[in-house]
Amino acid sequence: MNQLHIAIKKKTKVTKALESLYDVTYYKEQSLWEKLCFKQKHYPDIYFLQGGITTEVLEFVENSKLTIVTSKKIKKMIMDKKSYLNDKKIEVIYPYLTNKLEFDKSIQEEFRKKHSIEKEDVVLFFSAKDIIKNGIDKFIEIVLDLENKNYQLLFDITSKDKELLSRKLKKARVFEKSLIFIDYENQDELFMAGDIFILPTKLKLFNLAVLKAMYLKNVVFVERDNASSELIDSFSLILGEDDKGVSFKIDSLLKNKKERKKIQKENSLAVKDMKFDKYMKKLQNKIRFHFDF
Repeated sequence: MNQLHIAIKKKTKVTKALESLYDVTYYKEQSLWEKLCFKQKHYPDIYFLQGGITTEVLEFVENSKLTIVTSKKIKKMIMDKKSYLNDKKIEVIYPYLTNKLEFDKSIQEEFRKKHSIEKEDVVLFFSAKDIIKNGIDKFIEIVLDLENKNYQLLFDITSKDKELLSRKLKKARVFEKSLIFIDYENQDELFMAGDIFILPTKLKLFNLAVLKAMYLKNVVFVERDNASSELIDSFSLILGEDDKGVSFKIDSLLKNKKERKKIQKENSLAVKDMKFDKYMKKLQNKIRFHFDF
């Protein structure tokens, strides 16, 4: 069995699968004693980049034989800082879908009935673990700029943000049009209930909620600087905090059900093959190419 030395911040379903295919060992940080003895670091064969780009991350990218990143944007950020690196040893593989349920119209209809959502209302959906970093203020601004009022707001957040979100919605006078779910167990149901997913996030790392929202038939608007924006059409990009055109675009979709359904279907089809098995095939192809296994 071929050997692979891997560096990854947190083990995943991917590393478990690799353990069944290769003789996998994991990088461990040097002890203080090893550092004092100037023991040579044993850098990994494959480095899975998870998180932001730091000095330590760049060291691993430079010294690993292969680095896996989740977007072209992340790769570009690395190359901007380390232009002398061989960019061919940095491979982009987009994340895979993590939904447990497939889209089911009956689940969507049952949700709308249970929560008394009017037939003509369009569900505007926001899901985030940190509402400030993920652009809740911009989300509310977008909503307040809408001319059409046939919408229902849906929020999927953690308990730590409950009071903050409630205050913001009451101040903006849209609390009565809001459904707030705290630490909801079956997120897939909420994504199915959504019609338009809006994420004006300030974060740059790939947002998995965008992938799930697309697959479960949402129109998706996401901040251009976020890595997940690579998956969507330019129409759906939020061009920073000063972008006033987003509300205009959403307004047009509130009025035009046919166009809304068309984009929802296109989004779902665009990511339908981003499943775990396809991810693993791509990863194995990269490994064979770089290590001649």
